[in-house]
Amino acid sequence: MSSLRILVVADHKNSWVEDAVGEYKTKLSYFCKFSVELIKPLKLGRADAIEKQKKESDLILSRIKEKDFVILCDERGASLDSKKFALKLEQLMGDNPNPKCFVIGGAYGASEDLKQ
Repeated sequence: MSSLRILVVADHKNSWVEDAVGEYKTKLSYFCKFSVELIKPLKLGRADAIEKQKKESDLILSRIKEKDFVILCDERGASLDSKKFALKLEQLMGDNPNPKCFVIGGAYGASEDLKQ
């Protein structure tokens, strides 16, 4: 069975995060092993946006495993509706045996190191 993991910079205190995780665990557990790892956002002000982006990206990078097939969700990436996303995910799950790892950065996005 394939595995799918999501690394996301998000606060544990937001109820919508817990609701979304529960919803997707239920839906995806029939098709793959599914997990979500929340990375607590750093408490830095807007003046430190670049530093915050870099440090949060480093935290994400430290959790990516060598065999992971990484998909970075970024505002400059391809925009897919639900059906196209489901088809793309199905293709990814079938084409590549490595674990899939979706990455969602913090409020200031992903550093260039993470994008590479």
